[in-house]
Amino acid sequence: GFLAPGQLLTLFGARLGPREGVAGSPDPVTGKFPAAVAGTHVWFDGYPAPLLYVGYNQVNLQAPFELAGRAATRMVVTIDGLDPVEATLPLREASPGVFTLDGTRAAALNQNGTLNGPQNPAERGSIVQLFLTGQGLFDPPLETGVPSPSTPPFPAPLLPVRVTLDGQEAPVAFAGAAPGLIGLTQVNVEIPRGLRPSLEVNVSVLVGLHPAARRVTLAVR
Repeated sequence: GFLAPGQLLTLFGARLGPREGVAGSPDPVTGKFPAAVAGTHVWFDGYPAPLLYVGYNQVNLQAPFELAGRAATRMVVTIDGLDPVEATLPLREASPGVFTLDGTRAAALNQNGTLNGPQNPAERGSIVQLFLTGQGLFDPPLETGVPSPSTPPFPAPLLPVRVTLDGQEAPVAFAGAAPGLIGLTQVNVEIPRGLRPSLEVNVSVLVGLHPAARRVTLAVR
């Protein structure tokens, strides 16, 4: 698939970091995540990527916002004492992915703040919160590796966000950077009152002209 500026992503491999995983420690003043953890760095066209976690087989990071406008980027992973690894990745303005609990079920919150699921469906007419990454740039802009503001106004994706539930348009009450986090967009969606109840309502998200590829479901009663 494609990579988008500001997107959260995970690299998998071997000898990417220490056998005991290490979480990136944000700067106590700025909150910015570090570009180096346990001797591991990741660069995109020379821009350092903020690292959230580094382990032997896995690195969690954010793609720099500075990549906006490019068709591709050269990623270089450097680990102390080892030769660097390089790869070319395609880019586009947005490449949305909705967070899930098990690969299919949306990691969504019902209006009362409880986790949505087959044992706890959302009511029709209520608001649910969805979370996605790969939304692209924000307005006002966010700095790479720095959490979004914890108080309003919250930056909004430059590209419009649309959501359909089982093919039916669902009004988006809010789409903005998730407060206090990086690379994450929160989307508050109203469940249409005319929607057919189901424990597996199909959720489709579109950012600009770019759809989320993975099938995601929501429980509605």
